[in-house]
Amino acid sequence: AIIEAVAKCATQSAAASHQVMDFAGMAGMMEMDTIRSSDDFFEVRSRFLSALANLIANPILEDAFRASYWRLIRWAMADFEAHSDKQIDHLGAMVKMTMHRLSAETIADAFAAVAEIESDLWQID
Repeated sequence: AIIEAVAKCATQSAAASHQVMDFAGMAGMMEMDTIRSSDDFFEVRSRFLSALANLIANPILEDAFRASYWRLIRWAMADFEAHSDKQIDHLGAMVKMTMHRLSAETIADAFAAVAEIESDLWQID
């Protein structure tokens, strides 16, 4: 729900090129198949959080987002051992989608898509 709230409050402008490059770097890491352990997965997940949070202009909303997203990361880490392949695929798809949305649409559109895709994470059987 907090991601949806961020999407509603986010700017309707495009991201700066250096912000898009943060996600491009993560996408490159994912394509190189560098995630081999829960530590690697945590590193990319936490980088994703940081890059998303840096897109939020309102500092109070950014703090709320960070706190809430850390909880999501904790849940993902708890589930990683049982579903590592699905978790990795999910994260890779989300990083690529965010990069593409930020380069072609607005920051608000990217957050709306992240909210939708993150909700799919918990559909893992």
